[in-house]
Formats: sequence, C-alpha cells, structure tokens
Amino acid sequence: MTFFDTADNYGQGLSERILGEALRGRREGIVVATKFGEDPMPDQEDPGPWMPVPLSGNAKQPTPLGVECLDLYLLHRRDYPLERAPALMQVLEDLVRAGKIRYYGWSADDVERARLFARRTLHRHRTSFERVQR
Repeated sequence: MTFFDTADNYGQGLSERILGEALRGRREGIVVATKFGEDPMPDQEDPGPWMPVPLSGNAKQPTPLGVECLDLYLLHRRDYPLERAPALMQVLEDLVRAGKIRYYGWSADDVERARLFARRTLHRHRTSFERVQR
C-alpha cells in the first residue's frame, strides 16, 4: 500500500497522528493525502485562518502527520461558496510555493467545485499526479 488518505477531522485528529507514527521513517514511495475544512470553528465560514493545521509544525511541535510536505491537500467542505474559492486557492498556491504541499483540490460531490480547482492546478502543472511519486 503506497497511498494514504485521511482528514483532520477523522477521529478528531487521531487518524492523522496514527498515520504519522506509522509512516515515520518510511516516506519513500508513499503518497499522503489529507483533507481540511469539514469542521470549521463556530461562526467561521472561511477555512483560511485554520486550514494549514497539519502544515504548521516546526522542530519543537511537529505536524500531526509528521511530514514536511503533503502530496495532496483537499478542501473537505461541500458548501464552501464558489465565489470565495479563488482567495482560498491563492492560500493553497502559497503553500505550494513554500514547499508545504505538492497538489491541492476539492473533495466534493459537485462537479463545478471540483472543476474549479482542477482547472487551476492543471493549468499550473500540466502534468499528472503520478509525478508526485518520482
């Protein structure tokens, strides 16, 4: 098994911690995906300020997944407003440039939402996801 998919809200974060422990020292050839945004803070609509939780670790406080760079980071909110998505995608692009994530997308059951993210990432990369494994 070389692909692992989790989310910050699975088991109240326990899933990411367990996966991080299991993969410690075994990252070569492994693709890690996680999702964010399903459980926003009360009265908060925008995942921007709390989104990068698994990416905010440092030497003193490692990330729950224990990785320096996520392969795939997915928005996990089906109701996120389309008109706000470009600003969120800019935050995600900044994370790509900073080397915190390789790819991002929208885990959605709505074609327009998924297409919006796919257009942006396909335009930028013009490559397939398999390159992550190189």
